[in-house]
Amino acid sequence: MKTLHLSIMVGVAITMMITFTYVILTASHSNGPTGAVSPQMNNTTNISTVIIPNGSEDQNSGKNYEPQLLVVVLGVNNTVRWINEALVGNTIAPDTPVTQGGKRFGGYLMAPGKSFNFTFTKVGDFGYHSEPHPWLRGWVLVLPQSNENLTQTVVLNDTYIPSPCEMFAVPCP
Repeated sequence: MKTLHLSIMVGVAITMMITFTYVILTASHSNGPTGAVSPQMNNTTNISTVIIPNGSEDQNSGKNYEPQLLVVVLGVNNTVRWINEALVGNTIAPDTPVTQGGKRFGGYLMAPGKSFNFTFTKVGDFGYHSEPHPWLRGWVLVLPQSNENLTQTVVLNDTYIPSPCEMFAVPCP
């Protein structure tokens, strides 16, 4: 049990470091803001974007959501916009039903060039796929803005620490 707590803490810490590095790198390499301001959230909150790429409707193309694993932080960038750049309609379908903030995640058909927004309000990992293209799979990992409520257990004599992909049961790129 102690190993599990340590594994979770290490995984969350690594994921948070990766997220903040990504946010800093994205901000430093863009010509403008890192995302549009969501009208439903405060003015400092950015929208995170997932692209459904052109060609992904062909299972043999090897194309998938970009990014396939998106890490967001509550109150920072927890509104996610999926943009359909494919030549056919796509539906974002959660692997398990999700309702947050009074709204249901996914379930409506996006025509080519259209988008869908959802604001995550709870910490967790949320898998989703496309209908009618089930080979398109993605995950949103929602982290807390602060780590005050995280369990902090340290075990010094264990040597095995799983990778974040193994810990969150997602395929590594």
